[in-house]
Amino acid sequence: MLQLVTPISITTNIGSSPIIPAFATLTLHFVPEPTTLLLAVGGFAVLAALGRRRL
Repeated sequence: MLQLVTPISITTNIGSSPIIPAFATLTLHFVPEPTTLLLAVGGFAVLAALGRRRL
């Protein structure tokens, strides 16, 4: 999970202060695809096989 927070200002024509300070947040959830997981596991298997062969 990644959460980004940034200061923003809201402009309005209501009241004596036309600018309202605030914070905006954006939350991202990363979900790996099955193909990506398969490629990662395959890569680790190849590295493990090469490491065993060198020993």
